[in-house]
Amino acid sequence: MSNKQAIRFKDFNASIQQKLFEILDKKLENLSLVNFLLEHLKISKSNAYKKINGEISLSIKELEYLLFVSEIPLQSLLDSSGNMVGFSADVLTNAPKNPADFLDNLLKHFSLIVDQNDINIKILSNEIPFFHLFQFPKLFALEIFCWNMYNWQHELNTDLFSFEDIAAAIPDLESKIAKLNEFYVEDKCTEVWTLECFTSIFTHIKFLAHSYSFKNSKELTLIFDELELLVNYLETICKKGFKQNRYRNTDAAEIQVYYNQFIKTSDQIIIKTDSLNISYTQFDSPNFIYSLDTNVVDLSTRWCNKVIEHSNLISRGKEQQRRSFFNQLKKKVSGFKSEIEAFSNFIA
Repeated sequence: MSNKQAIRFKDFNASIQQKLFEILDKKLENLSLVNFLLEHLKISKSNAYKKINGEISLSIKELEYLLFVSEIPLQSLLDSSGNMVGFSADVLTNAPKNPADFLDNLLKHFSLIVDQNDINIKILSNEIPFFHLFQFPKLFALEIFCWNMYNWQHELNTDLFSFEDIAAAIPDLESKIAKLNEFYVEDKCTEVWTLECFTSIFTHIKFLAHSYSFKNSKELTLIFDELELLVNYLETICKKGFKQNRYRNTDAAEIQVYYNQFIKTSDQIIIKTDSLNISYTQFDSPNFIYSLDTNVVDLSTRWCNKVIEHSNLISRGKEQQRRSFFNQLKKKVSGFKSEIEAFSNFIA
């Protein structure tokens, strides 16, 4: 590294450190910045003051640790010149070790926006947004069971799928799902679906069926019952133009739904409020990377709007488009159900 490069790196590092301390100073309520550093870095008060004043640099490990314990995204420390953008991901900064951790991370992200005003949510999805599964706990448990196989490999005390066994193995599963659902149904949003929206669910059901991984035939029957209820629920909310809270049997927030049959897109969630803008992009199922960077949010919004322009509205008054979409979707579900039931003799 040349002297000029070394100086530029040192200046950049000092800028990052100063920005971190500015954010921390505003964020800490009942603790001074000095005492925060004493508590978490286990350093002397003299060194704490020197770091705050820029006389001593934070090490990379110290910087990573302070970002982690304070839950400050790295991108908030980067410059605003447009030369760099930042992303964060729970799998990097607060990696879930089991399904319960994953649900807790979801609750954390929802809690960021629950008290915001003027919430506007847009969702581009190849699969049906898993938020809808919060009201269908057996289907959501099936997804959790399969995600656990290839993501967390957490011991669930069973190799066979049974909703009761999964609910018993994951602390407060049903109450956490219900709480997540309360967050989701109360926020107005626009969603874009495809006719392949059940591909992941179909794949997981088929895998479990062909690997003899349902505890008994009743579990498979219950899954198909909920899948058919889910289709009817989705059709109802499109017809009404409002989400429904099935736990309370009431209508909830307004929803606009579009059918995308033309553009291949990644799964994205864009949330805008009066004081917070954030863009989520699926990284690996079911994990998302996210960014608060204005450039990223604006780019994601423009892409979302382009997809919507080339999609068909199927909510509220668009009866012909809605009937076409759901008749095709029901045929897919019926055909898949017949396929799986043809092999049902292998289930104990």
